[in-house]
Amino acid sequence: MAIVLQNYEPALSNGATLFESGTAAIVSGSCTINTRQGIITTASLTTGTAAATTFDLINNKIGADSQIIVTIGNGTNTGGLPTAGFITTSVAGSCTIRVVNASSASDGTALNGTLKINFIVLA
Repeated sequence: MAIVLQNYEPALSNGATLFESGTAAIVSGSCTINTRQGIITTASLTTGTAAATTFDLINNKIGADSQIIVTIGNGTNTGGLPTAGFITTSVAGSCTIRVVNASSASDGTALNGTLKINFIVLA
């Protein structure tokens, strides 16, 4: 006999769920999402080849030594090669995420739209 769990969402000892998620758009170089995972939408970017841009994620789940896992997908962007660079967490409550256009200068193109940045905070 198989047991099937539907809509099962494990809870932490403080009552929060493991899979809480949030979304936000970057405004003036930062955004706030106070969940362990989420999706950030950038403004329209024009980052050139082999160049980078950074922004801050404000998040009360981030500790001073938390690890942040980031993946990057295209929103409206169709150019360049958006890649996650360094993610730094020097103080509790925020991190800086660096996005690099890894397209080479000789044959690449600039970013030309928004990106969707997915993150998970590991304590």
